[in-house]
Amino acid sequence: MMSLWRGALLISFILQPQLHGAEIPIKNLVLKDYVDLVLDQSLDVQSQKKAYETASANLITRSRFYLPRLNLSAQLGLREGSPRYSPEPETSQLALELNSLLFDNGRSFALWDQASAKEKKERILLEKKRDEVALDAMARFLEHEKMKRNYDRALRTLKTVEEQAKVI
Repeated sequence: MMSLWRGALLISFILQPQLHGAEIPIKNLVLKDYVDLVLDQSLDVQSQKKAYETASANLITRSRFYLPRLNLSAQLGLREGSPRYSPEPETSQLALELNSLLFDNGRSFALWDQASAKEKKERILLEKKRDEVALDAMARFLEHEKMKRNYDRALRTLKTVEEQAKVI
């Protein structure tokens, strides 16, 4: 009887997951909540999410090459060589410049295409990693639920046997 209790206690400690040092109260969790919690805590998923965010930011940067650039500059200064008693010793200049890339032999498009492919790849890898972690979490949760049912069944059986032993 004592070894059954020790085995059940050992199993409950082994199967109780610990993520980042915080124990998860499995008794009160349903499968969806458990999977969501594991996905939020998974370092693999977080790492892949950062890689996807980096690829998305790179794609946005590459997309800006197609936009025209507008530059505004202003200068204010003193004229060289002008006498101090000159009516206008200061100079001022205002410039507005508009640049647009007309042709670069396909370089900008190739860079954008590479960034787009990288972003798609990272998105697929993120989805794959999330699926792998979720599947693993579901398997662990269901295994834990199965062990709990078996433990409860063993306790009921033990109780029945003890009651029968008292009768005899």
